[in-house]
Amino acid sequence: MKGPERAVQMTTASPGVCGKPLLAWRAFKVFAQSYQPQPWELVTNWKGCHFPTGTHYLWVNHRRFYLSLQLFRQYVRAAYQVLDMGVFPGTWVRLVQDLCPDLNVSLVGAGLELKPGFRDYMLSRGVSLFAVDLDRPTLEYREPIAPSALPCEAGQFDVVCAFEILEHLRNPFHLMSEVSRVLKPGGHLLLSTNSVCYIMNVLRLLVGRTVYWHLDLLHAHRNELETREHVREYTVRELRFLFQQYGLEPVRFVLFDAAEYAARRLSLLDRGRFLISKLASVVPWYRPNIFAVARKADTLTPPELNAHWG
Repeated sequence: MKGPERAVQMTTASPGVCGKPLLAWRAFKVFAQSYQPQPWELVTNWKGCHFPTGTHYLWVNHRRFYLSLQLFRQYVRAAYQVLDMGVFPGTWVRLVQDLCPDLNVSLVGAGLELKPGFRDYMLSRGVSLFAVDLDRPTLEYREPIAPSALPCEAGQFDVVCAFEILEHLRNPFHLMSEVSRVLKPGGHLLLSTNSVCYIMNVLRLLVGRTVYWHLDLLHAHRNELETREHVREYTVRELRFLFQQYGLEPVRFVLFDAAEYAARRLSLLDRGRFLISKLASVVPWYRPNIFAVARKADTLTPPELNAHWG
């Protein structure tokens, strides 16, 4: 099977299906190529990779966005209240509004980098925004740069989306605590993050290199609103543990390859990495990305944070 449909799924409960089918993979790829980005969605030099002029966030991550939309349509009903964590640069919100108009969901965005132009654009699309820093400081030298709690009522949202933010947080427990608080009983968390078991991470360790971005003391101290580097990547077992501490029942895990190389200018070394990644992807655990779905339990028990990650 070609395209992102080749992702391996581990399901512990059957999802509900709602709404019309999403665009076929080829049609979505054409849509992504012709997408008209806003200035803040453009990508030039990102994660150490160089992209052709005009490349945008959707095209770089089109496989991940396609899979996230598939999951979204399976767990969302019409007129649901949806919270998008890490809303910047707004690409996900645009896709939901443009490709899932039949769901007519109410969208709220939370995160950092809510600059005036971006904020005004989101408000013009009917999306409420608020600044929040969910990486609650755990070290004395780091001052909060935004409120650390979501300004939302308990049980306000039917679905919370947290795509590609968990790996940037020093304190994932605070995020999960807030997600559990604002989700309705029976509501769902849709999350994507990076897998620490990715084959390139395994090979880096074998040759004595780290799987994380370089140590930077200034980065550890800085308080800017810019995107933070990866602090920790996860295994499926760790995500399952993290969910369970806050009354979130693991429902589904999907291991996949986002294949961001499609938009890059590939050097010879990059081509070699790409080939290794593709060959290793026949083993699901070696794929670089994880989608996870968790359901908030009807009855919550206090988290046991002294438990081991396993």
